[in-house]
Amino acid sequence: MKDVYSQSIVSGKRDLFKVDMKYRVKALAQPLGLDENYLERLTEVEVSIVGLIRKAIRISKQINSTNREPSEVATLRKEGKQLSQVLSERIADLGISIPALPSDLLGLESVIATLLDERYAVRPDEAKKARALIKISRDMIDVLNTERVNYDEFLARSRQLVAGTCVGIGQRHMGISDNQYDWVIIDEAARSIASELAIAMQSGKRVLLVGDHQQLPPLYTEPHKKALARKLGIASKSADIDELIASDFARAFESKYGKQTGAQLRL
Repeated sequence: MKDVYSQSIVSGKRDLFKVDMKYRVKALAQPLGLDENYLERLTEVEVSIVGLIRKAIRISKQINSTNREPSEVATLRKEGKQLSQVLSERIADLGISIPALPSDLLGLESVIATLLDERYAVRPDEAKKARALIKISRDMIDVLNTERVNYDEFLARSRQLVAGTCVGIGQRHMGISDNQYDWVIIDEAARSIASELAIAMQSGKRVLLVGDHQQLPPLYTEPHKKALARKLGIASKSADIDELIASDFARAFESKYGKQTGAQLRL
């Protein structure tokens, strides 16, 4: 079931978007009047180089901060050196010639982009459009990477089938209670307490409860039962409390509404 968790779905979409990003951008080469190879190289810079540049800048800032232990600074310097080597190799793989990485990496991204513009004879206005296009794609990936965006609500509204626990789907950020589903099917309904059933049932036009009240009762803990008894002013060991916490699923069989089969067959 892990492959249908919301986090897994979003992760899969993010990875697919990363893989397809180059092809999506290249597809707009003709409308923009640009060379496909130029857009491909510019996308590769964004995907494989810009991230390394930003990471190298962060490491440099950490090294220069005053509250670092000498051992920590040494580790950061080693990591920064390795990162610079990888960065140089990536730039060389793109066929871009830079004698040495500048000490100030903030302008490196602009230097690389300018060299690509010159190689493919791209005008400044065309380059601006190309970078804006790639930035949109990059922003989309960054959004998919953040945990602050609520994808659970979007997935709950856009999917034909939503699965979860009675309590789990009641989380407010998912907005399940604001949606209306044709069917709500609750398995092991006999084991659910009244509030758990209500959380799921509130969102269904039709509700199907599946369970066996002759097997296991609702799962009330002893502290929970005692708290209910104190709140209602009854003895926690009396028949009243047992009747109170009886399964709502079991009570349905006492109702005159509906019909009941004469036999239950189980596999």
